[in-house]
Amino acid sequence: MLGRRRKPSISPRLSLPTGNWTKGAILKFFIYLVGGVLDTRALRINALPGLLIIGRWVGLFLAGLQSSVWAQPQGEILSITVNLLELPSSRAAQSALQSPTRIFWDQTPLRTGLQELSQQFSISIWLDRDIDPNHLINSTPADVRQNASLLRTLEHIASVADAELGLIENVIYMGPHGRVSRLQRAAVGLHDKLSRAGGTHQPASLRELQWDELATPTEMLQQIESHWKIEIAGELPHDLFHAGRFLQPSTLATQATVLLGGFDREMEWMQGNRFRIVPLQPVAEWQANYSKAELDLRGLASLRAKYVGALCQTRGSISHVQGPTAFHLALLAPPQAHRPAVALGNKSERYEFEVANTPVVSVLEHLGTSLGFALQWDENCPAAMRERRISFKVKQVTLDQLLAEIARTSELNINRQGTNVKVSGPPR
Repeated sequence: MLGRRRKPSISPRLSLPTGNWTKGAILKFFIYLVGGVLDTRALRINALPGLLIIGRWVGLFLAGLQSSVWAQPQGEILSITVNLLELPSSRAAQSALQSPTRIFWDQTPLRTGLQELSQQFSISIWLDRDIDPNHLINSTPADVRQNASLLRTLEHIASVADAELGLIENVIYMGPHGRVSRLQRAAVGLHDKLSRAGGTHQPASLRELQWDELATPTEMLQQIESHWKIEIAGELPHDLFHAGRFLQPSTLATQATVLLGGFDREMEWMQGNRFRIVPLQPVAEWQANYSKAELDLRGLASLRAKYVGALCQTRGSISHVQGPTAFHLALLAPPQAHRPAVALGNKSERYEFEVANTPVVSVLEHLGTSLGFALQWDENCPAAMRERRISFKVKQVTLDQLLAEIARTSELNINRQGTNVKVSGPPR
């Protein structure tokens, strides 16, 4: 019998897709509900960390030549050169957050609902240890408009749970108000410092992290030390976590920040491979330069009203942004999902797909968003049929074989013509 209630910060188990969109690659999609929040990795960039950082440095060095035009008081505002938000892993997560969603929650425990969303959209969600995972949530189309983005849906859920929501690289973090924005800054700052310092910890590489049932924060910290070959001075209070697995690789800065965040701590780099645990800084703002082409400035006026004191100044092709991470993310134009132009259903491509107790409509909408096909529902297929829950697992199948398996388990007719997929009810 444990002396204190466990506050799970992430799922008992996580699952993710692997592979990429390169020609002839095996595309894998995992949708797996095992009582925990689903995780999905974005992109591996281990192979070219130096190239990525060098390219970024060159771009920002040129941007720095225009620094005299800003007339911007620096003060104590953290200046970022190598931006965590611009890593492919983070850009993929930003894109996933723009996916349309629909939820019908009736007295659903917060953790259970987040598990379903994470499983449906294959994105990592971390629930802070100070947020009650059993908080009951009601949400209907009247609360969140139909087909609202995943980001808007999660923001609504966070508001109902009296929590704050934020993206840390490729991890959606839900925690107490005032904590998440500071954690975002901590991760951005640590990644920038490590990237500019260099070293064997390879700041631009992505690695996985997993832990056993009833693992303590100290044990998880030791795993991070072992995986990244670093030393971390300091201790964390005792706690117990459900078994979990980061099958979505992330940076050292993200892993350390997410783990330490629930204790109001962050990790500080000292020198070489030596780090230490320090109190989480009380500020959320930071500044960075972006290429103007990267930003969506159409809603700048409303964003300035929402984030009082935040700044965005553009000179030539460079935009200087200052404010909390949420302001930076709101300006970054959501990346378009990379989809094959003419190779949808190419027989050279194989898919691995696993789904458990999930509405068929959610499965097909997820595939449509991921693969780029248009989904059409026949009028003889009412809502009750669309909400049928299905479970199956396939490996090394073509797209048409995958759709056939979905049709079999849902007892629906699914026909694909090019990039159009039509779903109808069974013959009467």
